[in-house]
Amino acid sequence: MQNVAAELRAREQEVEREWTWLHEALNTIARVRAEQGDAAAFRLMQRQAMVVGQRRVELRMQIAALEGPRS
Repeated sequence: MQNVAAELRAREQEVEREWTWLHEALNTIARVRAEQGDAAAFRLMQRQAMVVGQRRVELRMQIAALEGPRS
């Protein structure tokens, strides 16, 4: 079970790096597109960041279920 938790933590860290990259890119795209008046690229990246964020939450919940309550 510890092996599964360690694997999930590794996956969560990978997803966190992906989310961070998307979040930073989203901010850059938002600024550029706002200057140009085009929000389509921003909306697409925003949806992608939301999906990745949800994956992070799901992985954290799986890890918490495996580790059990903390004292």
